[in-house]
Amino acid sequence: MTVKEAFEIVKGLTDGRNRSKLFSPKTMSQISEYESNNDIHIPESYKEWLLLSNGGRLFGGYVNLYGIDNSPQPAIGDDFSNGKVPNEYIILGYMEEQHICCDKNSGKFFLYEYIEPTQYFTNFADVLEYIIDICLN
Repeated sequence: MTVKEAFEIVKGLTDGRNRSKLFSPKTMSQISEYESNNDIHIPESYKEWLLLSNGGRLFGGYVNLYGIDNSPQPAIGDDFSNGKVPNEYIILGYMEEQHICCDKNSGKFFLYEYIEPTQYFTNFADVLEYIIDICLN
């Protein structure tokens, strides 16, 4: 599954308990400006998502993905864990009690539960596929 295919699935969930709200997409120049202003490097596969949707609340709020400027919504890199998520991880959102993160060094994606990373993924499309499988099956 690609990021675009996952986006189309989520975009189609407009009512019921799996209802999803997606925010307006961003441009590559807006993403680059955010990276520069916040001294952060957003992984390429997450940039693909931002070009389609600048974050959102998915599956009735079970999953929240951060964007780059949806105030008062959290932004990429915001840490509400009181320092429990190590600095080498970029927080991209959360699913229930797990942060959706990317390792700044390796570029791997994973879910983080305040102890250690779990459920490793190669790219953000794989994260989306995992979330869709959990929520729709």
